[in-house]
Amino acid sequence: MTRLALLLAAALPLLPLTLAEIQWCEYSAQICGYQLIEQYGATEQDLATILRSYSQPTDPSHIYDSVYTCFKQNSVGWVSWCGGPYTCEPTAGWPLARCK
Repeated sequence: MTRLALLLAAALPLLPLTLAEIQWCEYSAQICGYQLIEQYGATEQDLATILRSYSQPTDPSHIYDSVYTCFKQNSVGWVSWCGGPYTCEPTAGWPLARCK
């Protein structure tokens, strides 16, 4: 039973964080951190909380230059850090972000 509890505890950070008080997403999409802040009303603290749940650093570059998955149900999950300032960019058409 202890082994199962450890496995479950290790998997928990992989689940998206639900932030019900913020209406971020009209549809599911992958979005850059700076877009969540500028266009959807997220704060640096909101994104830092998400990064911490994935055991990631919470410096400004990780906050702004990461790709997040924004789900329609107001939950947001971290996907990846793009590696440095101004390296996350939205793609044309379907709302997906990518690293340059």
